[in-house]
Amino acid sequence: MIDSRGKLSPRVGISYPITEKAKIYFNYGHFYQLPQYTNMYRRLGQETGTIGNPNLDYQKTVQYEFGVRYNLSGDYVLDISGFYKDIFGIINTQKVRFGFELYEFTNNDYGRTRGFEVQLDKKYGDYISGYVNYTYSFAYGKASSETSNYEALVENREIPIQEFPLDWDVRHMITVNLDLRITKSDHPKLFGYSIPNDWGVNVLWQWNSGYPYTPGSDHPGLTLMPGERVLTNSLRLPSSSNVDIRFDKNFSLFNIDYSFNLWIDNVFDNQNVSTVYANTGRWDTSNNVNGIVRGGNEYDSVPWYVDPGRNIRFGISMNF
Repeated sequence: MIDSRGKLSPRVGISYPITEKAKIYFNYGHFYQLPQYTNMYRRLGQETGTIGNPNLDYQKTVQYEFGVRYNLSGDYVLDISGFYKDIFGIINTQKVRFGFELYEFTNNDYGRTRGFEVQLDKKYGDYISGYVNYTYSFAYGKASSETSNYEALVENREIPIQEFPLDWDVRHMITVNLDLRITKSDHPKLFGYSIPNDWGVNVLWQWNSGYPYTPGSDHPGLTLMPGERVLTNSLRLPSSSNVDIRFDKNFSLFNIDYSFNLWIDNVFDNQNVSTVYANTGRWDTSNNVNGIVRGGNEYDSVPWYVDPGRNIRFGISMNF
């Protein structure tokens, strides 16, 4: 067992103005993440058939970013950047022998992420602030789980040597965040009529293309040649969309300041699918007969296969 271990984590950031309204910037850094203690000290029989490894090393991420930031006007700023990350020492399992076969955690995997993003920011003015962001990225590697090698060997499958889209690989993401804020000193009017002040509302919309998943060999529309294996994460879930609203109103009562808060998550009660059955590609049925998918029973509709629906909360806080 190693008594101590040291790491050097260099980070560099450079920004250079190219015009009165624009600048270019470059960021580079090495980042380290300590393994979870459960992966270092797990005993045989806890959760899986693997044992911990107290000699696990840090997971290392090398990250680059290059971008241009342009001030369109006094209130609007456009930011365009590209990035990539290489992740070394990702934890997975390997077979070891102590007179008999065991599986222990080790730093033997690698992942990579590439992409670019475009963001338009609006500074606070005319009661409104916020931003619009679009991100295109991909994440590839040989394993999405720290026990994937163990699971492959137990199921008599080959450990993959080729990269594939990782479970969190989302190609397209759009985020819109708008904040309307009326301060206590404002006295706004709407159509000539005065409206209350000292309140605010935030609207957050997030949309992303679907996450990848691995289909079963009998998935509808999938044709395999003899001896051919299903490609890992070769199909995609449906896209998801979600709108959240936060509202707050400050007021005073008996010389004490209060704030009324209202939170509405998933305003439109969208049914965003997060997991599907491998043999059907649907979350609500596992009934696949000769490639024909039929509706399932009530036990097939697993609640956690879809994200939470609409949730409304409200409360009052006292400000001292």
